[in-house]
Amino acid sequence: SVAQTIAIDQLKNTHALSEAIDLLCHVADYGTDRDHLAAQLRDVYFDSNRSADLALAIAAVLPTNAGRQLLREHLAARPADSAVLQALIDRSVSQLPSDPQMLADAIRATCQAINEKPAAADRYSAMLLNEGIEMSVLLDALGHIDPQTSNQPAAQMLRGLALAHARKYDEALTVLQRVVIDESPLKPARIMLAKLLLAKGRSQQAAKVFQPLEDDDDPRVLALHVQILNKTGQPRQAIYKIDSLLGKYPNNLPLVLDKARLQENSGAVEAAEQTLLDKLHTHPRSEKLYERLFEIYETRHLPNLEERYTRLVERTQYLIPNSWIAKLKRAQTMIYKNDPAVLAKAESLLLEVMPQRPNDYRSLDAMLELLWRTDRQAQANQMIEQLINQKPKERQLLRLAIDHYNRRAQNRYQTMKALTLLHQTDPPSEDRAIALAMLHLRQNDPAKTISEVLTYLNEKPKNPITLIQLLRRALTTMKDFEQAERKILWAIDKFKNHRLDLMLELAMLYEQMENHLQAEQVMINILQQDPDHILTNNSLGYIWANRGVNLVDSKAMIEKALASDPQSAAFRDSLGWVYYKLGQFKQAERELKLASNTEGGSNAIIFDHL
Repeated sequence: SVAQTIAIDQLKNTHALSEAIDLLCHVADYGTDRDHLAAQLRDVYFDSNRSADLALAIAAVLPTNAGRQLLREHLAARPADSAVLQALIDRSVSQLPSDPQMLADAIRATCQAINEKPAAADRYSAMLLNEGIEMSVLLDALGHIDPQTSNQPAAQMLRGLALAHARKYDEALTVLQRVVIDESPLKPARIMLAKLLLAKGRSQQAAKVFQPLEDDDDPRVLALHVQILNKTGQPRQAIYKIDSLLGKYPNNLPLVLDKARLQENSGAVEAAEQTLLDKLHTHPRSEKLYERLFEIYETRHLPNLEERYTRLVERTQYLIPNSWIAKLKRAQTMIYKNDPAVLAKAESLLLEVMPQRPNDYRSLDAMLELLWRTDRQAQANQMIEQLINQKPKERQLLRLAIDHYNRRAQNRYQTMKALTLLHQTDPPSEDRAIALAMLHLRQNDPAKTISEVLTYLNEKPKNPITLIQLLRRALTTMKDFEQAERKILWAIDKFKNHRLDLMLELAMLYEQMENHLQAEQVMINILQQDPDHILTNNSLGYIWANRGVNLVDSKAMIEKALASDPQSAAFRDSLGWVYYKLGQFKQAERELKLASNTEGGSNAIIFDHL
């Protein structure tokens, strides 16, 4: 009791907060009446000037719910106190998932702070979004807060930003467009909306949304302004903007890197190189400049490229020998030596740098190459597989895995598996469903193909023909021809604008079912309605050629198809095959060789014909 009294007296002295809190924590841990202590602490707070420091200090001693209540009451009076808001958010996250109501409190407090001080909306929204909360949990909470809060622009902005973080870009775009009106002061919403519009290729709209921020000197805003200028066909203005900014901020390396990127993308690769080399004279130990130069040398064609690359490697070894990039380049150079001692040194360097930048997979790629060259293929495969199991949604890692399995391991199954994981990281869309459906087919998993296709086929698809093609292939793989026929007939009736193309899918199904006369009749029906239907001309012409019937008509139909698309390997193969059936072997050989040398000409059927 005496200790409690002393601590509370100290608490009233703002210069002794730390000592008072330490003593109160000790008192609370050793049998005091907690409810009585909590009441006394609240009295101290409300009898004081109610500073943020005092609120935080007392909340740290109070039980969870009482501490939260005090923080809420403080923010109700002073919503812009960022330290108190951060404490409330921290408490909310610590109680998930057992007490989702706490997250709703944090959302309401964040909205109040944004409403009180819109200019700081960026800082307040970042507190919530960067707290490590699962975006699905945050979105669910945003969807269940009270209507008075949820209808506020601040809450809608938080929802839009959370959707963007969750990679639900179309939904984010819709929400943020409602938030960003002409005079909206909510900068984070305007920035994110401009970025989303840029990503959608809607550059002019992005420029219009961005316009109120043109004089903002926030580095992120400056970088976005440069992107917009570039995307709206103003690369020179973008570079001029960067040059003017560099006049104010000559040591701003991100601006130099942006300028070099713009120059490179506009085709001025040597100018980009020179921009970076010039900056190296004043910043000779800037690792980022070296890394950007290496990126250019490794992806672009320049005169005397090997000499340029070697000179830069030597420069890193001399000026920044202990840097991450210098050690990586040293190891990469050693990998191609046949000396076991040198290879061992390379491996030691890679084991040193890999943990230093676990998300920079250049060192991992070098390690995989070293293991492959030293006959430790199983170890290399195990290494990449373990990482994928740990980070199945890491896109850069998955791209590296695809390259590894395709180029080194030449393992089709693992390549397809990694490709599937990569596409699964894309936000849901019809294009994603089509890509995954194709991959599932190639992995002999037609059931998953059907699941992906039906999700969009039953809605209003952009590509009903592609979806039906995939569905037909999946169902026929499963020998479910009746269901395939029903689905195609249903699609013919539903998607009337694509009727003839879908009828051709029906004909292809009948061919697979060996109902050749029925297939032929459907294709004749198509050509009666549209004599110039290109795919049907080729398909029926090829079928007739294969059977050795109607060869003159077959040749005319295939030539019509080829005239519409001279670069089609399939059409040219059909023409070569009909020449073969006509006994015109020289012409057949000529066309089949042309087909095999055309893009897409590596098809086994073409080589079989040849």
